[in-house]
Amino acid sequence: MRALGFNPRLTSFPRVAGLRGIVILSDGSRITADQPRLESERKLALHALCGVNLEIPTEELVSWQTLGGKAVYLSDLEPQDYQFTPYLALRWPLRRDQNALGGVLSIRNRDFAKGLGMHSQSAVSYPLDSKFVRFQSIVGIDDATQGKGSVIFRVLADGKQIFASPVVRGNQPPLAISLAVADVKTLTLVVDFADFGDVQDHADWCDAMLIK
Repeated sequence: MRALGFNPRLTSFPRVAGLRGIVILSDGSRITADQPRLESERKLALHALCGVNLEIPTEELVSWQTLGGKAVYLSDLEPQDYQFTPYLALRWPLRRDQNALGGVLSIRNRDFAKGLGMHSQSAVSYPLDSKFVRFQSIVGIDDATQGKGSVIFRVLADGKQIFASPVVRGNQPPLAISLAVADVKTLTLVVDFADFGDVQDHADWCDAMLIK
């Protein structure tokens, strides 16, 4: 082999249905896989979704995050609507499993594999059709801001506010949200301006999920 090239534009991976999980290793690697099984006390075998069978020493395992089943991550769903209101002229897209800059979701030195990256002022809506009983997430300002930024997180159920955070700043710990959403048809997540307009307002909805 003389060269190995990567296409940086290929950052969106295909959505796969069924029960699966994300394996996080001690060196920071993340592998999306299914069919996990312990071959022994020291070895985990699994099938990576890229088509490769792997065997991993258990001492290298940090965590297994289950995907599918009764927990549905918002980043695996298609939003019904996304609206962004710029403070001046710069526009920010909705990011799936990435922060607002396209990097790893991270709050106070803790990385998250799943979640939504948003920027003030924005709102994203998802159709629930009364299929879920609870919404939960861990929210905060991404570490990419180096302690800057400030936003207000809000959650609306069929247009009615059911949660509003205090002003969340970049040097504060994250907040855990758990809300009942039974009989809710549309769930809307909002990130509002707080201090200093939209400066460094990289807001993370980490592990944002719906429970059936």
